[in-house]
Order: sequence, then structure tokens, then C-alpha cells
Amino acid sequence: MLKGIHPLLSGDLLKALDGLGHGDVLAIVDANFPAQRLGKQVLSLPGIRLPEALDAVVTVFPVEGNPQFMAPEAGSAPVHTEMAAVLAAQIPPVAPPQQLGRYEFYAAVANAETVIQTGETRPYGNVLLSK
Repeated sequence: MLKGIHPLLSGDLLKALDGLGHGDVLAIVDANFPAQRLGKQVLSLPGIRLPEALDAVVTVFPVEGNPQFMAPEAGSAPVHTEMAAVLAAQIPPVAPPQQLGRYEFYAAVANAETVIQTGETRPYGNVLLSK
């Protein structure tokens, strides 16, 4: 175990995050997201809620620009409130996260360098971060 490193960040996950360069995109997605089909490199955090995974990642991942959430088809997604709170607490103030439609989000994930699939079961628990 390393000191000062969030316990959810495994060696493989840290290696993947470290390997991302300026402008590279990281997707953190829910359990129902088609990560294996769309992702170039997929790492799993089974049983971990997305806000917890996001909280761990942003302790070591320098976020550039606005995060992007998958927009719900109707109404709101309660998980977005938690994700926004984590981001607000961890990174310098940025504009509110952008909302991408489902298929626009899928296309963006297909271009992401790394995908972290969580155990989040709530719908629309998906976020894109740029390094």
C-alpha cells in the first residue's frame, strides 16, 4: 500500500492514469454501460459507486476543461448531483458539466483512451474527464 494514495486506486489503475497525456480523455461509467464494446482499455471497479470512483480518480488526475455527463433522456439523474459535488470539492471551479446525449456520449467514449467501469447501478452515471 502506498501512502497518500486513495485505496481504490490499484496499481493497474494508477498506471493507466499516469499513461494518459495532455488532452487525453478518461471515461468513468456505470455498470450497464457497454464499456467492453466501446472502450480501448477498460478497467473495472466492481461494487464501487461512481461518485466514490470519481472521488478517488480526481485525487491524482489533473482535470482540464469541463467534465461531460451523459444526459438523461427525460427528467434528471440524481447521480449527477453527487458527481458534480465531488468535482466541485476536488478541482478548481469550472463551468457546470456539459450534458451529452446518449449516442454522442457513446461516440466520445469510443475515442477515450481509458474507461473505468464502476459498479454504479443508477442510470446515467457516466462522466468524461480530459487530462
